[in-house]
Amino acid sequence: MNILVSKPDSLGDQIIVAGLIQQLSEEYPEATVVWHVRHPMQVVGSILPDVKIFEPDLTKSPREESARFDQTISKGIVILPLPIDPCAYWTAETETTLNWWLGFLREQAWDLAITTLRNRTWLSDLSAIATQAPRRIALTKTMAWQSYAETLRQDLNLAGDFYTEEIEFSREETEYESYAKLFATCSSKSDPKQINLNIPESEVLPPKTVLFAPGVGFHDLRSWPIDKWIHLSQLLGEREWSVSWIQGPGDDRFYANHPIPTEERICFDPNDLPELAAFINAADALVCNDSAYVHLSAAIGTPTLAFYGCGQNGRFIPNRGNVKVIQGMTIEAGSQWHNHCDIWASIREIPMDITLQAFNDLTEKGDTSLITVPIGIENAPEALRDPNTRAQFLDNYQQDFWDSWSRAQAKRRESLKSQYS
Repeated sequence: MNILVSKPDSLGDQIIVAGLIQQLSEEYPEATVVWHVRHPMQVVGSILPDVKIFEPDLTKSPREESARFDQTISKGIVILPLPIDPCAYWTAETETTLNWWLGFLREQAWDLAITTLRNRTWLSDLSAIATQAPRRIALTKTMAWQSYAETLRQDLNLAGDFYTEEIEFSREETEYESYAKLFATCSSKSDPKQINLNIPESEVLPPKTVLFAPGVGFHDLRSWPIDKWIHLSQLLGEREWSVSWIQGPGDDRFYANHPIPTEERICFDPNDLPELAAFINAADALVCNDSAYVHLSAAIGTPTLAFYGCGQNGRFIPNRGNVKVIQGMTIEAGSQWHNHCDIWASIREIPMDITLQAFNDLTEKGDTSLITVPIGIENAPEALRDPNTRAQFLDNYQQDFWDSWSRAQAKRRESLKSQYS
């Protein structure tokens, strides 16, 4: 039995779904569960027991690599990374890699295909239909669906519907809850709070060590401001906490031109996920943003205080571990990251007094209750200010954004095809 689970997004997203994939594999112990990720997110396999990695050789034909896959993989979970980012600009390399991937999927016989995305991408939709599995399951598409998938399906002559089943979900559900509902259609073991980790031992840290992870990878506006991080470190130092600053892959852009010297940071490279997990496991607390750090720490169980903006509303708040979230809320809650106004204010304006109290409540009382902080913004369109029209306004804006993006991708692809034809 072959099962495809397609999830070509970020590292935190992989950690969210990892436990569900483990339980699916337990339910079908003789099956091969192919976990399709975006390169280099296969690093998640380094902290999961009994997970194999199959690195495809794109210089070989899909048939050759399919045969090698069958020779080296018999059953269990296998992560297959593909160097396609479905949100990046279309290139000639994208075209070549996609054709290879669709060829590989056709070489295999699939029994089940699952797309684990709330905002479905063209890549996962094409992957599902290319398997021609008798069951192809996904959540219903949102206004942020990449409609480019429909253009590609027709252009590549992929017959049939993308999915045989689409599962309804609520806007009020977290990613954890939506994926649990999705996996429940094919597995009775769908508890998103369970995840098995394989974490190496870490060196012993000083008493009352708190880790600060202010980076967010690609966009520092998604982080609480650096001056507030520094102020908080001073306040906790006065309370005898030992603060360690950590920097992961991509976080160097956050630290650039900020007064935290390199020698004061503990840096982790892309392949250092086990070491990072061990470090978080050994610490007494973690402070971070809505990022992979919070999902990793939630899986480990370290007390964690996390700053959230309102762009994704409550979608990515963990439902496991010891995580306390402070979420700044503006009228643009639920608008993704495509905004009309100052959506960044929702995280930038989270005040220090509330933060310090939340940290104390978490570490001293084990209080993990959500804190929401109302934050006003100016110059918002009237349709956004009006509660009766706000939801539709945001939906329309998301759809317009992604439809425009999809048209631009199609135009770019046609231009490239004419150059290389």
